Amino acid sequence: MPLLEADPPVEEEDDCENLKELLDENKQNIKPDLQWLANMYNSNEPVEHSCSYELKEIEVPVNENDTEWVENYSVDHNIGTATSVTITTGGSVYAALHLHPKSSGAAGGIFSWSDLQTLEDMYVRAQQFNKGKVTIMVVSPDPLDDSNYNVYAVTVNDIDTLTQKINSDKSKWSHISDEKEKIDIINEELAKDYRQNKNNLEKYFLERFGSYGISLFKLNSDEEWDELKLNATGTDIDEIPCE
Repeated sequence: MPLLEADPPVEEEDDCENLKELLDENKQNIKPDLQWLANMYNSNEPVEHSCSYELKEIEVPVNENDTEWVENYSVDHNIGTATSVTITTGGSVYAALHLHPKSSGAAGGIFSWSDLQTLEDMYVRAQQFNKGKVTIMVVSPDPLDDSNYNVYAVTVNDIDTLTQKINSDKSKWSHISDEKEKIDIINEELAKDYRQNKNNLEKYFLERFGSYGISLFKLNSDEEWDELKLNATGTDIDEIPCE
């Protein structure tokens, strides 16, 4: 019986470069979608929306005799409810951007537990050449002033750890057989914690999920990405610009 060919290893990717490419007008160019979601946020749109981004390599003719492989970008939009929205995963999908409405307040001020579960699912189901680029982004309320919003991105740096943590979280509620009910409870409990920690929500997120094999980024006022990390003493956040 012939041996099955193993998937090639995931290529080492630079998160900052990948995030910058998402903003690049010659690449995926999510800026129009960012503005679209920002406009909906400011107009008090009551439900979540999502944009799922695909990256394919397609063969195109160069002349009568030759072809070349080029990157092809596309986007799929979905509309959801006040607390959830479908984000497409699988195949050539490698990134997503979604809205947490202004009405979600501090509870929606950063990524939900379900967002991290979707990140894990997107990575696992992504085509091999896209795995290193996988990211989920959110437009979410400023927990201290909902007239403003923040844009965050989360990426995977250790998929085995992320998968283990997601499964561990669910196992704590193993007495609940209904999967949707279980996930709703996990999200509701986290939302309570977010409200209680709204004065330092980014710090709380990193304390809570910093061991999940993920990295957190924030889009600054110059439309450039900063990585957010707890400082050496764990008392504050360091903002490290993407050079």
